[in-house]
Amino acid sequence: RFDAGFDFGYSLTRANSAEQLSIGGTLSYRAERDIDTLFGNAFKNSQENAPTTSRWDLGNDYRHLLGTRWYVNTGQDFLNSEEQGLDLRTTLGGGGGRYLFRSSSQHLALGAGLAWTNENYSDPAVPTKDSAEAYLGTEFMTEKLKITDLLTRFTYYPSLTISGRHRFNYRFDLDFNLPGDWYLRIGLFDNFDNKPPEGFAKNDYGWSNSFGLKF
Repeated sequence: RFDAGFDFGYSLTRANSAEQLSIGGTLSYRAERDIDTLFGNAFKNSQENAPTTSRWDLGNDYRHLLGTRWYVNTGQDFLNSEEQGLDLRTTLGGGGGRYLFRSSSQHLALGAGLAWTNENYSDPAVPTKDSAEAYLGTEFMTEKLKITDLLTRFTYYPSLTISGRHRFNYRFDLDFNLPGDWYLRIGLFDNFDNKPPEGFAKNDYGWSNSFGLKF
C-alpha cells in the first residue's frame, strides 16, 4: 500500500513586508513486514530590512518488522539550514525499536541505534565535521481524533566522538481534515545543536500553516 501527501503554505504580513513560503511532502509504503517512509520540507522567510533565510530537510526511515512489535530500521537524514550555517548535514544510521502499541490508525514507537554525521558549513573558514553518535527516538501517530490527524517525532543524538556535544530534532504536524482528501496543517519544527560553530545559532525552529492533499 502506498500513501502520499503534499502541502503548500504562504503567508504575508504587510506591516513589515514579511513573507513565508513552505512546501512539504510525504510518501510511505506499507507491506506485511516492511514500512518505508520518505519525507521532505522546504521553508523560505524574507522580511524588510532583514536577511532572507531558507532551510530544507529530506529524510527516509525504513523499518522491517520482527513479529508484530519489534523492528530493525535504517535512516537517512539531510538538512540545509542558513540559521545554523549548515550547507549540508548528512546523518546515516541504523538500529532497532519497539511499538508500544500499533494499529492501522495509531502507533507509538521507541527506538535507538548508532549514526554517523557529516557536516559541511556555508562559511569556508569552518572545517567539515564528522562525528559518531548514538540516537534515541520516539514517534507517535494517531488518526483517531475524528477531524484531525497528529504525527510527532523526536530524536536525540548524543555524540560519541565530540565531548559534551548533543543535538535533537523535533517535528509536530497537526492536520485538520477537510472534505475529500484535503487538509489544513499546522507544523512545528526544531533542530538544536549545543555546540554550533561560533557565530551561528544553536536552534533552528519555526512553524508553518499549509494546505494540502492526501492520496
